[in-house]
Amino acid sequence: MPNPVLVPPLNFAMVASGVYRSGYPNKKNYAFLNSLKLKSILYLSPEDYNEDNVAFLKDKKVAFFHVKIKGNKEPFVEIDPNDIRSALETILDPTNRPILVHCSKGKHRIGCVIGCLRKLQHWSMTAIFDEYRRFAGEKIRLADQECIELFDSCQVEVCAPVVDAATLRALPGIRVAASRSSTSTGVGGVGAQVAAGGEDVQVAAGSEDTQTVASAESSHRGSGAGKGGQHETGTVEDGQS
Repeated sequence: MPNPVLVPPLNFAMVASGVYRSGYPNKKNYAFLNSLKLKSILYLSPEDYNEDNVAFLKDKKVAFFHVKIKGNKEPFVEIDPNDIRSALETILDPTNRPILVHCSKGKHRIGCVIGCLRKLQHWSMTAIFDEYRRFAGEKIRLADQECIELFDSCQVEVCAPVVDAATLRALPGIRVAASRSSTSTGVGGVGAQVAAGGEDVQVAAGSEDTQTVASAESSHRGSGAGKGGQHETGTVEDGQS
């Protein structure tokens, strides 16, 4: 039997190791998605998910997260920063990766989410906007770029024990700061959160020590160069993921 033709979804790209982005997948993309060995899919549009896609995820035991982001529509509708935060915390949890993050066209909602992720990686704003425009094409929204620029990355937290070496490897440049408020403990007994400020520490698997690390790789700061746990399928609404 011949191998199936692998057709990626619209605007598909690798964001980082184990993190992918795209537009809305359909039946033609199932063989390709299966080849990625996904643990989860994060859907960013407010509409209900396609029944065929739901059935595919159940069959492949892929977890489903749904953060219902209302896209920026000037002058009355703006993306809620809490929705961005919820999406980022889902992506940063290594038990959810490999993960595909998608909206409808793979341009605006996901462009905002990935742009804010790049802020956590300490990319320059020039590099972040270059990546956003590459996927948005002629339909660039100034409100999207403003959303990225004003997003407070200090609000993003991933409670240890999910902050681990896998996250640092998959998303180079992420700073993991010692949490002042968390009572939980991560790998090696260190409470941690992903944040833009504070002393950088690396939470190393199997170690009781923390190590000071560089806040970002210079290639990500200047050029923006980058490659763009399994459980039952279920909907995780915004704020609950």
